[in-house]
This record gives sequence, C-alpha cells and structure tokens, in this order.
Amino acid sequence: MRKDLIESGSAVSSREASQGKFISEPRIRLLAVTLIGCHVAMVAWMNWANSVGRTESGHLAAAAYWLETGRLDVFQVNPPLTRYFVAVPLSILHPNVDLSRYSADPIDRCEFDLATDFLAANDDFTNRRCVFWGRCSLIPLLVLGLGSGFLLARNMFGDRAALLFLTIASFSPTLLAWGATLCPDASAAWMGVIAFALFRRWLQRPGAAFTVMAGVSLGLMPLTKLTWIVAWVIWPTLWLLFRWRASLILSSSDAEKRLPGFRSLGLVLLISVITVNLGYGYEGSFRLLGSYRFYSKTLKGTQVDLVDSDSIASQSSESGNRFAGSLLAWLPVPFPAPMVQGVDTQRYDLDCGLPSYLAGQWSDHGWWYFYLYAFALKEPVGTGLLFLLAIFRAVTDGVRSALSFDALSVAFVAVGLFSFVSTQTGFSVNSRYSIVALPFIYLWLSRMVGVGNQEGECQTARTFGRRALHIAAWSSSILFVISSLAVFPYCLSYFNLFAGGPSNGGNHLVGSNHDAGQDLFRLRRWLQQHPEVELSGCTVSTSYPRDLEGMPDIGLVPPAPMDWQVKEARKHRDRFGPRPGLYAISVNFLHDRQGKFDYFRESFHLVERVGSTINIYRITEEDANRWWDQYLGSD
Repeated sequence: MRKDLIESGSAVSSREASQGKFISEPRIRLLAVTLIGCHVAMVAWMNWANSVGRTESGHLAAAAYWLETGRLDVFQVNPPLTRYFVAVPLSILHPNVDLSRYSADPIDRCEFDLATDFLAANDDFTNRRCVFWGRCSLIPLLVLGLGSGFLLARNMFGDRAALLFLTIASFSPTLLAWGATLCPDASAAWMGVIAFALFRRWLQRPGAAFTVMAGVSLGLMPLTKLTWIVAWVIWPTLWLLFRWRASLILSSSDAEKRLPGFRSLGLVLLISVITVNLGYGYEGSFRLLGSYRFYSKTLKGTQVDLVDSDSIASQSSESGNRFAGSLLAWLPVPFPAPMVQGVDTQRYDLDCGLPSYLAGQWSDHGWWYFYLYAFALKEPVGTGLLFLLAIFRAVTDGVRSALSFDALSVAFVAVGLFSFVSTQTGFSVNSRYSIVALPFIYLWLSRMVGVGNQEGECQTARTFGRRALHIAAWSSSILFVISSLAVFPYCLSYFNLFAGGPSNGGNHLVGSNHDAGQDLFRLRRWLQQHPEVELSGCTVSTSYPRDLEGMPDIGLVPPAPMDWQVKEARKHRDRFGPRPGLYAISVNFLHDRQGKFDYFRESFHLVERVGSTINIYRITEEDANRWWDQYLGSD
C-alpha cells in the first residue's frame, strides 16, 4: 500500500504533476488574492452602508462594557473573542458608555438595554464610526479563513478545487452578509476552517509544534461561537476515523510510529481547554459546580436556590442547581464561569422557546428542518447544481474515492454541525446558526473538480465525460457568482429563484434571515434625495434611537384593528389603520404574528422599495374608505 494514502497532499501534487499543471503558480496566487480582495471589498462596502441590527448593537455594547469593566458577564451566550477585536477601535474612538441598566442576572439579557443606551449616548456620526470600524476589525479573521480554506482545498483536492472553493466562498451571499456584521457567525465559520486545517496537519505530522497549534486552534473555536463546543466531539471522532483508515494501510509498527496516539490527542484537548480559559482571562475558572445558579431545565433540576432571597425576588425566573447537595457539587468546573453561564442561558432560551416563523406560519417552538429549509432557499441555485454534480462525481469515482479521509472528514464536519443545530428545536429564529457548516459544504463541493488523491481514483480524468463534468461545475459556479452579485449589497435578504427572490423572501423567512434593520440608512438617504416626500408613518426594524434615525417627527404606522377591537374601531376609526397617506414599513412588520399590518400586503399596492426590506405604500382616501367599508360591513 502507498504511503500517500495517509499524506494525501503529496499525492495530489504528484498526480497534478503527471497530468500537467492546471495553471501557472503566479496566476493561481493572483487569482486567489483577487478573489479574497473582492470579498473584503464587498464586506467593507456593506460595513458602511448597512445600518446596525439589534443583535449587532448588543455585541457593540458588550465590547464597550468589557472595555469599561474588564468583565465578561454581559452577552454570555456569545464568547468573547470577536468582542476583543471590536474593542480595539472602540478604545481609539472613545464613545460615551452608559452602564446604568446593567443587570447581574444572566436571563435579563441586559446587553440589549446597554446597547440602546450606548446608541442614545452618542451622536449619529460616532455610532456609525463605531459600528463601521468594529465590523472592519473582524475582516482579518475572514481573510485568514478564506486563505486557509484555499490552501486546505488545494492540499486535499488540487488547484482546480482550491479555485472553485474560493470562488463560491468569496461570493457566498450568506458569508458576505454576516461577514459584514458585528455578529461572530462568519468569523466562527472561518475559525473552524483554520482549526480543521491545523488539525488535519497534526494528524499527518503529530510533532510538538503541530500539536500545540492544533490544540490552540481547537480552543479558539468555542471562544468564537458556543456552537463549536461540538468540536470537542467531532475532532476526536476524526482522529478515530483517521487511525482506522490508516490501520487498513500501515502495519502495526508503522502505525505506532507515524500516527498520533491517544496521549497526543489528550494533549491537544488539554491545550484547547487551557486556551479557552486564557481567552476568558480565567474568569471564574474551576468554580465549584454546586455554586452556580442555573435557569435551564437541564441544569436547574427541581431545586430552587434560596440563598440571597432578595436577589431572587427580582429575577424573572427561579434558579436552581440539580447538583446541589451531591458529591458533584464539589467538582471544580474546568471552564470559565461566563462560558458555563452562557451555555445555561442558551439552554434556558431553548426551554422557553421564542416565536418562530417559517413559510408563512408562526409557532411557539422551532422545527428540525428549519435550517435545511433556509439553506435550500438562501443558497444560490448554483449550489444545488454543484451538489448534483458532486454526487455524480462521487458515484462515478467509486467507493474507494468516496471514502477517502479528506472527503469523509469535511462531509462529517458539515453534517455533524447541521445535525447539531437542527436538534435545537426550542426556537427557529436565526438561520445564521448553521453558517459554521457552510465552508465545509463548499470544501466538499470543490472536490468534484479536483484531481483526486487516492489510488484508483480519477481513472477517467482525461475522458470527455470528466471534462464535461468540470465544465458543468465551473458553469454552475459562474451562475452562483452572477446570482450573488445580482442582489449585492442586499446580501442578507438573498433568496434564490425557487423562493421567488428577495421580494418574496418574507413569505418564507423573516427576522435576521431577511430583515435585521439593515436598510434604515438607505431609507434616510432616500428621504433626503426626495424632499418632496412626506411620510405619514414609518415602522421599520431598527435598534437606533428615534431621534437619531433622522425621522423624529414621523409617527408609527397605524395597525389594523383586531377582531376584539371592532366596536372601538367603529367609534374611534382614527386610532387605527388604514389611513390616507404615504407609509414606510419593513418586511418583519408586514408579516407580523398578529397580522396588524396585513392590510398593506392584501389590499394596497407597493409604490417603492427602499433597499430590500422597506416597502413604501401610498393609501388614498378612496382606498382607505373602501377597505373600511369592507371590514366594518362584514361584521
């Protein structure tokens, strides 16, 4: 058996050499730099153009809070790595910070109150600079991730695969959209790619240097996003898969010499735990398990902690600790207290559930297929075509190729992450939780144009059929890029043709999946460009203070009367809508759970769309009277 079945990168290189270079090395580097540069330029553009969303402003406030206090007990459901980056420009800009509404109760989620106060304490120009430079501070993570993904794909599958991966990853509307925010999701996705590349290198060359790098990168993952806690399961599983594959090839003596053993794996895991604690500054590390106050059903149990009853009386929910009074209560938890509390708070939110929307239906809980549904509609059609081609390639290459470690590993990570988030059905609100799997999906798709790395693989590489497959793959990637650029810079509201495009996206998904308040600045600019326009009402998704929106004198859009308000509407029709006038209303409110603004979609015509989420409607007096005659007459 060949040694390059273990060290697959050398097999890729040798096979490419035998088949002829796909493209010269300088041009490969130039193309890679160009694609990454395009991604950075588009992200930077959106960093300035897009308004700040509610979750984003929470991250901004958490970074400012850490600068002021040095503590990490705010926004604990999100780890601190990205807020360290965001804190750098804040330390230079010196914005005003108001911490008067700080609360030590983790389920109060005071980060959103602090965010409101932060924005209100500063003028519009200061806020925009803080948001812009805070977003830009995360660009280095995106660049490192894209570069690592390119090198990883090149090492695993060759030059063609590397360029295909970088093409679709650089123009992915989802990665662009969330890369242009203060939220850690895109950063976490790329941190996963960096860690995977280093872990794979450690598997092949388990020396001291790569052991340390693999351990540190593994620890940085949950410091970016708590979803990556699952990596402490996925990475050891990959280690087992690698050893199993190698045991079929190498003799037992060679395996012991060449493969990372259990002790080496343990060292990687230990370094990762140390890294996590360092990332939190050892805040509350090794605190006794019984001293925690939990809120989730999983950790709270049935006991209620009666210590400090005055504090408990002010809490919105009773706390407890299922381990209190047991031997486990004396167990030191080897993780920082804010991280442990953040996991508990996230579980508490899942226990309570949140209003969730999917395909026009509202629910108090989530759906296991929510992320698959969102992926199917928010990925360009080119992704689906690449999937079909990749499956065809896997079938034609045979079992041996399909079961190569590189192909299996990236597929395993993607499926593992998707499965993990899909099991969290307490609520289905943010499809961005599955973004961490996206680069690994792109890596697996890029494999179909690779030269292969296994004996017996790609025997038909020079055939007409294989060339046709490659042409189809590159055509699909070009379609992918075109469809992404067609909606730029409105990437957050991207929906593919099967969903009906961005204009129909609200019928499928709302909230941060479509309308996170990113178009407020565009509405303000539109009003400045049309001084003759006078809005009668404006209701949009925004976390900006009303006096900073540039529209302080514009009232809210009047809601339609509910069924139980019919009598009141007969007597006081002026309290409800519709009323004559010009109104701006965003997608989230057009699909309000109570249906208070359905009358716009059902009875009146859209006259203008600002950005991709704010609709402008004109209601004449005749139109309003007609609606009221139908409504009151049917009662």
